[in-house]
Amino acid sequence: LKGILVFSSYAFSARLRGDLLYKVKYDLLIKVQNLQFIAFKSRDVGGLAALVNEHVSKVILTFNFFLHFNTLVLTSILYISVGMIASPLLGVLGSIMAILVLFFFKRLSARLKKLSYRNSALTNQVTQFTMEGLYNYKYLKSTFLFEKYNSQIVHFMNELKKLNVYNGTAEGFVISV
Repeated sequence: LKGILVFSSYAFSARLRGDLLYKVKYDLLIKVQNLQFIAFKSRDVGGLAALVNEHVSKVILTFNFFLHFNTLVLTSILYISVGMIASPLLGVLGSIMAILVLFFFKRLSARLKKLSYRNSALTNQVTQFTMEGLYNYKYLKSTFLFEKYNSQIVHFMNELKKLNVYNGTAEGFVISV
């Protein structure tokens, strides 16, 4: 029974993720296409490209974490309920511990949200610089400015690396707890 429920939940979440991916990406593409030319021209092209491609994937990943989190919450409630039936003291201690962990994760979530915004901004900058480098390849090559250009890219990439390591470590911590 548990195997059937687990399989059903994975199949259902896969369907939801697929539908969400299609809807978000399609809606973003239509909205970008419907921008007035002046508004489009004033936008960061790298940011728009990153939004449609990379950030949509992050939305889907976040949605997946949300589904997984809700599954774990329901499982925890079930275990605490069974624990309360078996041993009321154990159930009360489990409930208190769950509340303490919830407050801890709320603070951690706020910190990760700030880092996520920084990550998005850096990703936009890297995408913009990459596109500018490709569009202006001949100029950069002929004026020997690739070294200066590359130093800016390296700076952004190092920042992204640090943020990704921190996010990955925080994710591992959350999952292990």
